[in-house]
Amino acid sequence: RFRERFGDGSFVLATMQRKGAAWDAAAWREVAQALRGVPGVAAVVAPPFAEEESEGPRAPVAAFLESEDGSTAALLIQPRDKMAVAEAGKLIERLEAYFARSRLAGAELAGVSVITHDLDRGSRESLATMGPLVALVLCVVLYATTRQWRGVAAALAVIVVESIWTLGLVAMFDRPLNLVLVTMPAILAVVTMTQTMHTLSFFHCLEADEERREAWRKTLR
Repeated sequence: RFRERFGDGSFVLATMQRKGAAWDAAAWREVAQALRGVPGVAAVVAPPFAEEESEGPRAPVAAFLESEDGSTAALLIQPRDKMAVAEAGKLIERLEAYFARSRLAGAELAGVSVITHDLDRGSRESLATMGPLVALVLCVVLYATTRQWRGVAAALAVIVVESIWTLGLVAMFDRPLNLVLVTMPAILAVVTMTQTMHTLSFFHCLEADEERREAWRKTLR
């Protein structure tokens, strides 16, 4: 029944701890009603204390949106069906901005789409800060090994092309980020660098005894 109502599980939970003696039912109703008008939101289910009888029959899952001791409650937000990863990320940002200024300020968002969005945002921030440092370290290690800037350029070119190709396929098929895909650039860099270093070392060994063209031919073979 849950899957029939909420699809593939890409829902968002907005959870909150009770701060007073009782919940502010009016505030929860106001927020739930406002969320139903947010672009990209297909449905919103509120806990029983926030629903009015005039709103029609309650969703079966509503009974599970408040803890047994009444200290925690949640709104269940269902995004529009078949939403692309980029659209889902923009929806999460809209929800975060709305809750920050709503009467339920302090609510925490949870769900698969929230985790995906946080991974994407964290990856961009890490790439912006650590990317240049990692590239510098790679250049130093490669030059210390090959003693040639051509070897450094060749290895970096292979790393860049392989990373763009792999992550481009991920984006083309609209695959969401997960813990494996987040580590993919680092894995590609390490594997590609070792393969490139092995190839260059093999070429230099052949070059010492044979002509350059013949050495390249045997290396590529």
